[in-house]
Amino acid sequence: MSGLTRVVVLAQANYNPSGSVKTRPDQGLLRPTTFRSRVTKRKKSDVVELYASGLSALDVAERVGIGKSTVLKILKTEGVHVRPRGVRLS
Repeated sequence: MSGLTRVVVLAQANYNPSGSVKTRPDQGLLRPTTFRSRVTKRKKSDVVELYASGLSALDVAERVGIGKSTVLKILKTEGVHVRPRGVRLS
């Protein structure tokens, strides 16, 4: 069995030997894995602090390195009032 055939067969079987590649069973294609890190207590406190200082949720997300929806979830769980869209503190 050649290397290419082996990769396709492994992909179709949804086999992930190294952990560095994920498969798409519907198409048998390989793609690189993205590794997500947990949001630490430090990042959560940074999110709350930056948002309270007047930054938008998107600006906070970019600075902390997480998604905007994650920022909004953190603010909600921490009990922070989320400003309406487009409103900034001066």
